[in-house]
Amino acid sequence: MIRELLTQLDIPVDDNTQIAAARFRTRWQQLGGGDLAVRRVTAKDLADLQELIHSVNWQVADADINAILEHGELWVLTCNKKFISSAGWVEHGGDRAWMVLVTTHPQWRGCSAATLMMYKALKSCQNYSKRMLDASNMGENVYRRIGFKDCARVDFYEIEPSAPLPAPAQYNWQPMEKSHFPLPGSLPDDPAIKLLFERAPELCYVAKQDGRIAAWFIGREKTSHIHIGPIYAQQPDMAVDAVFFMRNLQPERKITLDVFAEETFLVENLKKLSAAFHHSHVRMYYASQPVPRAGENIRSSAGPDFG
Repeated sequence: MIRELLTQLDIPVDDNTQIAAARFRTRWQQLGGGDLAVRRVTAKDLADLQELIHSVNWQVADADINAILEHGELWVLTCNKKFISSAGWVEHGGDRAWMVLVTTHPQWRGCSAATLMMYKALKSCQNYSKRMLDASNMGENVYRRIGFKDCARVDFYEIEPSAPLPAPAQYNWQPMEKSHFPLPGSLPDDPAIKLLFERAPELCYVAKQDGRIAAWFIGREKTSHIHIGPIYAQQPDMAVDAVFFMRNLQPERKITLDVFAEETFLVENLKKLSAAFHHSHVRMYYASQPVPRAGENIRSSAGPDFG
């Protein structure tokens, strides 16, 4: 059955995949075996996929999953038809693919199921020369073994409603409109930015200088807070102003954002807002040549927010 699984995965057989398969075989036997299958997820699988996602305490909207299926691919590993691990990718503009929904049911964690599915997802988007992801502390060593390399460190900050309000915004922020696309600093054919805008256009704004967009940011509605990002700003103070603007616009809501660690000017101003550092993750890439952290003058995380 394991040999049949590797055939279904259609991935290179080398030391890494053989070790992963051996670890998976051990867990599979411990759990009583069963019929294994690898297949591409469709819209008909949303209920089963959500059951897997909820098992790891993630929250991913059906609309976001459908966006992945429309602009990328998602693969799942099943045992006796139950979803146990997944991995996929979504277009991220140009020759980039962003790896998404890499997850494993808790019962199957630690047996390389996600590693095998990552190989499958990478194989399915091999026409993209650059493949990227954000890795937690738990996953970064696994991704390095697969072949990913460090690109940047991204720090996560939270601003509670009880934090002091900042001074009024200095720039004239206006609601973002469809006519503003393609946005400066973003890849012109990146569907992820448009999808994030369409999800919550009332939380997306632009600021102009000399009649041209000089800064913009995407706001994302979460269950308990508003997340800001990505933020594009031609000058660092405009990125700070974007955060000040949203903080004053939504004084009763918690605000969160991912900030590239080297954006020290933005970080120092976040501290003035009593922003609490929460955690870090590593942005990684899978390519023969180094990949820029994001678009030019992108100050905060620019990855698709699809889990």
